Amino acid sequence: MARSEWSSSVPRQHGEAGGYRPGYEIAAERILEYIVRERLEPGDRLPTEKDLAEAVRMSRTIVREAVKILSALGRVSVQKGRGIYIAEPDGALWKESFSRFLPADLRQVDEMFEFRRLVETAATRLAAQRATPAQVKALRQAAQQSADAAADDDIDAFTRADETFHRAIATAAANTFLDATLESVQRLQRQVSAIGLA
Repeated sequence: MARSEWSSSVPRQHGEAGGYRPGYEIAAERILEYIVRERLEPGDRLPTEKDLAEAVRMSRTIVREAVKILSALGRVSVQKGRGIYIAEPDGALWKESFSRFLPADLRQVDEMFEFRRLVETAATRLAAQRATPAQVKALRQAAQQSADAAADDDIDAFTRADETFHRAIATAAANTFLDATLESVQRLQRQVSAIGLA
């Protein structure tokens, strides 16, 4: 896309720190808001790309990029020749919270972190009791990778290492339900990182 087209089709929104937000992030946020506003449920079909672009007041090119992000994050499903659908979450437990979660809604983000603290505290307690020597080693390696990435100010590497660390805790806890819950919460966390905090 030419620079002039990009500039004319993307609202220049800035975060609290004054940083520029790419148009596809803003579009993704608006699409999620549209889904909630229209009370769409998993399995429901979204409007055509053209109509969706009009609904969120952004160009089709930007909306197309936003849909790719939302598809990669598991929020929508693009079915060739059929359209764009609200994705079905993996587990019934998450159907309501997953479909209604807005990664840019600070209240919901706070609730997610509150829930993470409760669940991960329980998982950590179980992991401390049940972890095998190999799992302890994996935890130490992931913790060291997180520390190294933080020292290097490498946000992407830190995010990957931190996610590996928390997945290792969930695995060491040896509880199927905790493991599935933490995996679903991590999926929401990725949405916050990709859209809400961008």
